[in-house]
Amino acid sequence: MSVRREPGTVVIEVHGGHPDAPRPRGPDPDDEHRRGLQLVAALAAGWGVRHDGRRKIVWASLDLPGAES
Repeated sequence: MSVRREPGTVVIEVHGGHPDAPRPRGPDPDDEHRRGLQLVAALAAGWGVRHDGRRKIVWASLDLPGAES
Protein backbone atom coordinates (compact mmCIF):
# COMPACT_ATOMS: atom_id res chain seq x y z
CA MET A 1 0.00 0.00 0.00
CA SER A 2 1.14 3.54 -0.65
CA VAL A 3 -0.24 6.96 0.18
CA ARG A 4 0.83 10.21 -1.44
CA ARG A 5 -0.36 13.77 -1.28
CA GLU A 6 -0.99 15.75 -4.42
CA PRO A 7 -2.35 19.30 -4.64
CA GLY A 8 -5.82 19.21 -3.08
CA THR A 9 -6.00 15.44 -2.80
CA VAL A 10 -4.59 12.28 -1.27
CA VAL A 11 -4.07 9.19 -3.42
CA ILE A 12 -4.13 5.73 -1.83
CA GLU A 13 -2.88 2.72 -3.77
CA VAL A 14 -3.27 -0.93 -2.84
CA HIS A 15 -1.18 -3.49 -4.68
CA GLY A 16 -2.71 -6.88 -5.38
CA GLY A 17 -1.03 -10.09 -6.45
CA HIS A 18 -3.88 -11.29 -8.64
CA PRO A 19 -3.84 -9.78 -12.15
CA ASP A 20 -7.62 -9.57 -12.60
CA ALA A 21 -9.26 -6.22 -11.99
CA PRO A 22 -11.73 -6.10 -9.12
CA ARG A 23 -15.35 -5.29 -9.83
CA PRO A 24 -18.00 -4.02 -7.47
CA ARG A 25 -20.50 -6.72 -6.55
CA GLY A 26 -23.66 -6.35 -4.56
CA PRO A 27 -23.55 -8.18 -1.25
CA ASP A 28 -26.47 -10.05 0.24
CA PRO A 29 -28.06 -8.18 3.19
CA ASP A 30 -26.38 -10.53 5.71
CA ASP A 31 -23.06 -10.68 3.84
CA GLU A 32 -19.99 -9.36 5.68
CA HIS A 33 -17.89 -9.24 2.51
CA ARG A 34 -18.00 -7.61 -0.94
CA ARG A 35 -18.47 -4.05 0.28
CA GLY A 36 -14.96 -2.65 -0.21
CA LEU A 37 -15.32 -1.18 -3.68
CA GLN A 38 -18.81 0.10 -2.88
CA LEU A 39 -17.37 2.02 0.08
CA VAL A 40 -14.47 3.32 -2.02
CA ALA A 41 -16.82 4.46 -4.79
CA ALA A 42 -19.10 6.21 -2.28
CA LEU A 43 -16.32 8.02 -0.39
CA ALA A 44 -13.63 8.69 -2.99
CA ALA A 45 -13.48 11.47 -5.54
CA GLY A 46 -12.35 8.84 -8.02
CA TRP A 47 -10.92 5.33 -8.19
CA GLY A 48 -9.57 2.90 -10.74
CA VAL A 49 -7.26 0.04 -11.54
CA ARG A 50 -3.99 -0.07 -13.42
CA HIS A 51 -1.34 -2.73 -13.99
CA ASP A 52 2.41 -2.42 -13.64
CA GLY A 53 3.22 -5.55 -15.64
CA ARG A 54 3.28 -7.88 -12.63
CA ARG A 55 0.26 -7.02 -10.54
CA LYS A 56 -2.79 -4.83 -10.34
CA ILE A 57 -2.89 -1.55 -8.45
CA VAL A 58 -6.23 -0.29 -7.18
CA TRP A 59 -6.15 3.45 -6.45
CA ALA A 60 -8.53 5.95 -4.91
CA SER A 61 -8.26 9.71 -4.59
CA LEU A 62 -9.74 11.65 -1.71
CA ASP A 63 -10.27 15.39 -1.85
CA LEU A 64 -8.74 17.27 1.06
CA PRO A 65 -11.16 19.46 3.05
CA GLY A 66 -10.87 23.12 2.14
CA ALA A 67 -8.76 22.40 -0.94
CA GLU A 68 -9.80 23.88 -4.25
CA SER A 69 -9.76 21.55 -7.24
